[in-house]
Amino acid sequence: MTDHAPSRPVIRLRPKVKSRVRFGFPWVYADELVLDRRSRSHAPGTIVTLEDAERRPLGTATSNPNSKIVARLLDGDPTAPIDLDWIAARLTRAEALRTHLFDAPYYRLVHAEADGMPGVVIDRFDDIAVVQPNAAWADVLFPLIEEALIARLGVRTVI
Repeated sequence: MTDHAPSRPVIRLRPKVKSRVRFGFPWVYADELVLDRRSRSHAPGTIVTLEDAERRPLGTATSNPNSKIVARLLDGDPTAPIDLDWIAARLTRAEALRTHLFDAPYYRLVHAEADGMPGVVIDRFDDIAVVQPNAAWADVLFPLIEEALIARLGVRTVI
């Protein structure tokens, strides 16, 4: 799957909604967004540009119109490509923190929003990674998550 920011769909906050996203809150609920026919037609896990009511970009998000949490902010950069390199960078940053804290690779490698991968939990047991894709975008991009774990972190088995 290739993600290109200029061709992404847009989801927009409703007028008069004060965006907590600007202050680091990673979720946008259904009642905070303009959910018209176009935005409701996005497949769960679609990468979108999140805008405020004045059409100013707030960041790159994932959309799931079937959830109460319609948008999960992936990156504060509205042009960030959500691809193998983006996923690998998040995993590498999470691994660097854990290897600094733990002697052996037996730990929770990714804890969702805290590691910049909303809705994703990954536990590492040496060369085995157990992935819990608890958000639609993680289901859609699971092959890239698996590839990054194997190619960049040396994991052999992904469950």
